[in-house]
Amino acid sequence: MAFLTPEASGERAVAKTFLLQQFAQARSTVYGLSNEQIHARPSVSAFTPAMLITHLTQVADGWCASVAAAPNFPAGPNAAADGGDYEIDDPAGVTIEGLLTAYDQAVDRLGEIVESADFDAIVPTPPAPWYPPELVGWQVRWVIQHLIAEVARHAGHADIIRESIDGKGSYELNARADGALADDQEFPAW
Repeated sequence: MAFLTPEASGERAVAKTFLLQQFAQARSTVYGLSNEQIHARPSVSAFTPAMLITHLTQVADGWCASVAAAPNFPAGPNAAADGGDYEIDDPAGVTIEGLLTAYDQAVDRLGEIVESADFDAIVPTPPAPWYPPELVGWQVRWVIQHLIAEVARHAGHADIIRESIDGKGSYELNARADGALADDQEFPAW
């Protein structure tokens, strides 16, 4: 079941496996939602499922650019993972297919970067008010661990929002996304 992180050995393989697993967990939270539901705000959270997936897409793209450019700072708009506008808007009009296509492409790029990056390289700290001004950068291995924690936090947030939409939790969504449980099958009570 995709809920469990597959076994891996060696620093790079373990880091990549855990990172991709957390992105898969976040992705599963929108499994089976309609275009209308991905824009719903069913709880007191300001976030919609579309906003969380869009944010994680931007995070993956930003850190890809930062790691690829290390030790230099990446050029171009939205190149820094946490730089720029700190507000996340609901991407009005985006469809579930468009949302997931962009997400999957960003996650694939991130997986490729992790596969080839120098884990000892220093990635410059992006400009953001939550980073100490004297902090200049982190090793790539630290960035990957930071991403695992950030994506896990957002996946949990997305779980709560999803359960508020239709009551489906992560175990059921993983089983359905993996094809272990058909969409018309009842999820067994445990």
